[in-house]
Amino acid sequence: MTELARGSVADRPWGRTLGTLALRGLTGQLVLAGADGKQYAIAFQQGIVVAAWSPLQADAAVRLALTGGLVSSTQVAEIARRTAADPHRDEIEVISELVRLAPDQELRLRRRAIAQRAARTFSIDRGEFVVDDEITLPVVPGSELDIRSVIYIGAKQLLSEPRLDAEILQYGNWFRLRREILRDLPQFGFTDAERPVLDRLLNGAWLVELDDLGVEPRTARAIVYALAACNGCEVATGDAPQVQAAPQRATPVPALVDPRRQSSPAVHPPVAPVAPVAFAPVTSAAPVLSVAPQRAPMATPAPAPGARAPQPTPPAPVMRAPQPQPAPRAPAATPPPQRRAPAEPEARRPAPAAGPSMLAKKKHDPAAAAQEVHTLIAAKVAILDGHGDHYKLLGVSSEASDNDVRKVYFNLARQLHPDRLAALDIEDDQRQAQRVFAQINAAFATLSDPKKRADYTDIQRRGGEAAIRAEQAKAEAAMQRALDAEEAFRRAEIALKRDQAPLAIQELQRAIQLDPDAADYHAMLAWAQFVVAPEKTSVGGATRRTLERAIERAPQSITPRFFLGRVERILGRDQDALRHFRDVLSLEPRHAEAAGEVRALESRLGAGKRR
Repeated sequence: MTELARGSVADRPWGRTLGTLALRGLTGQLVLAGADGKQYAIAFQQGIVVAAWSPLQADAAVRLALTGGLVSSTQVAEIARRTAADPHRDEIEVISELVRLAPDQELRLRRRAIAQRAARTFSIDRGEFVVDDEITLPVVPGSELDIRSVIYIGAKQLLSEPRLDAEILQYGNWFRLRREILRDLPQFGFTDAERPVLDRLLNGAWLVELDDLGVEPRTARAIVYALAACNGCEVATGDAPQVQAAPQRATPVPALVDPRRQSSPAVHPPVAPVAPVAFAPVTSAAPVLSVAPQRAPMATPAPAPGARAPQPTPPAPVMRAPQPQPAPRAPAATPPPQRRAPAEPEARRPAPAAGPSMLAKKKHDPAAAAQEVHTLIAAKVAILDGHGDHYKLLGVSSEASDNDVRKVYFNLARQLHPDRLAALDIEDDQRQAQRVFAQINAAFATLSDPKKRADYTDIQRRGGEAAIRAEQAKAEAAMQRALDAEEAFRRAEIALKRDQAPLAIQELQRAIQLDPDAADYHAMLAWAQFVVAPEKTSVGGATRRTLERAIERAPQSITPRFFLGRVERILGRDQDALRHFRDVLSLEPRHAEAAGEVRALESRLGAGKRR
């Protein structure tokens, strides 16, 4: 195994890291270790995602099958038991065998699991990754994914809003769709629902202009993020004007839904892989993930009205090649359209906006300007440290109009933009300015959307985000208790198979304490107590009643029916036992132990009749 690259999640936008690995035709495996020690992995074959791993229960195949309606809640425990009994067996094969999935259903579930696990890496805010040339994850042919769809899913569903806005602004705030990328738009997972944003990007748009297209703002930003991460956009940075009507586009965006993929729109098969790049072996302890420009040098688009000169796109990870060659110069980009308002009488024409050329003419004191920005940053940091809400951070009242919120946001964004900090020689070693800038963008994204603003205001009335976090913590604690209970139940199963009934009783009592509503836990505890009882007849009635209550509570569960059949057989009630075992087989035809019990009882009862 050869280490090809390493780096940190915070080095650059995470989508750019994954996009670069894919575009360079990586064959190998990325392993990301989060700050909590949990590890995530993505396997690439010539730039195509072929496998992924996540340690989270939310990304388990059984959870995805449950939310997708492929399995019922009563089947989840059985799937978990079968998987625990054979840990090396593929979980999706277990699910497919139990619920008899069709081949296309199994493939869709497998690709959905890979997409979910690969996209989960976008939720990791702090962590280190290593890229090796060896794939250790199991790969199933036919389940390949295009990294572009993974990036879009991750940006849309798993990136926090502050981080999404902050990483987009590392590219710029003006974007134009590259026409050569049009034929590949379906590979991002875009459908006609994203068409308004893509149509607007065709001729170029400021980021803030995308909020008024009838598409949810987070979705619009995720589209831009995914495109920029994969070199699908030309970018520039400047002072965005007030939102204006979109110009008429000359070329429509083509249809985005490939009929062959309509059965699984969220995940698409990969395009033909790009040519692989040669990687040099690691020869020293120095970091092997170098930083280089995103793509070959190219002419940047001319700035729109009031914009500064376009900035270079953020650096991207580049794998060391044995003999790197200089990249050719890409053709010059067409400048973004200049918007001109209709002519007005001189007396009514508003004063022009103060763009960079006008500001340059004003006499100002750089030291005073820098001090003003320092003071602003300190004030906003104090608000953040004091857990101030979005309204307080922006400096507006909860009754402020959308226009007032927009004006205040643009003023703050201009003062705190990284370009302005660089122009004033302000160093942000502790990243306080970056933190404030990201939170201001998050506040604006919330307060500029009517639904989000209403939800946020409701949260504040309910006690603020601290109260919501407490509710979430309570829900997570309940989920953890359920998982701990399931683990105790599995240990009890193993103990019973080893004839360690007292240990099984101890584990089952713990499981019931954690999750008292689980019928299977009560059923197995009743069976274990029946097993250790020296006089079976004296406890038989109580055991029978407990198992019957468990059946009433969970009619589709096979566990209480199976144990009740065993109890009746041991007590000599063969007809009742046979009926319960047959009920088990009607729910689970492949239940080997129940089938064996039925054969033995039928043979015994048949012999009795012959006598």
